[in-house]
Amino acid sequence: FSGRRWDRSEIQRQVVRRVARFLAHGLAPGDRVFLPFGNRLEFFAELLAIWQLGGCAIPVDARLTPFEVENLSRTAQPRLAIVDEGTPADLAASLTGAGVRVLPTTETGSEEASANLIHLDNDALILFTSGSTGDPKGVVHTHRSLRARWIGLRDHLPAAAFARSLCMLPTHFGHGLICNCLFPWLSGCDLYISPPFRPDLVMRLGQMIDEHEITFMSSVPPIWKMALKFAKPPQRRILQRVHCGSAPL
Repeated sequence: FSGRRWDRSEIQRQVVRRVARFLAHGLAPGDRVFLPFGNRLEFFAELLAIWQLGGCAIPVDARLTPFEVENLSRTAQPRLAIVDEGTPADLAASLTGAGVRVLPTTETGSEEASANLIHLDNDALILFTSGSTGDPKGVVHTHRSLRARWIGLRDHLPAAAFARSLCMLPTHFGHGLICNCLFPWLSGCDLYISPPFRPDLVMRLGQMIDEHEITFMSSVPPIWKMALKFAKPPQRRILQRVHCGSAPL
């Protein structure tokens, strides 16, 4: 919703540049990478590059306090962290202080490289609680467990409904990332990303659905309740399917 769009060739170009950058910084199979930003095109290029090198991605909520980030870092032991211009400076500083090399997502250079070090039983993704009141608790997804989830979705849901999917959920949130983003996108569908939990965007939800011909989206009860109460419904009858995560409406 910033007006930017990457087609398949641009996605590939962005990924191979990030693979080269990660190799230059010594990323090896099994290494972990913090991603304390999200809901933008670069996040997904970073994710694919990490996976191609056999690494494990850890999306992190950029709203966490430095204490919470340091706590996560001690637990997860990331080798690198990728940030964007919206990542708070004190969060990046806390990672640097913990011995984690911090790299801007937009600084990739022009070198390109490719790799294919994905193995089904390697760790692919770790989703953590903040650890604000104790030891952080993480859920580890391997490539096998992620693929099993996506295969199950493909077996039970109509593929056509996901042709143009909208994600308004944060990409550090499991349902938002795994089901709302990666499932349709890696199935060959178009993915539209917006900043998460923006009331001004929720108020325009019907208009956005019509404008971008969205066929699928998912959200959580507070967002659906706000949209149903304040947003004008879409008019073009293009939307085919909606999901509600976390709890029933």
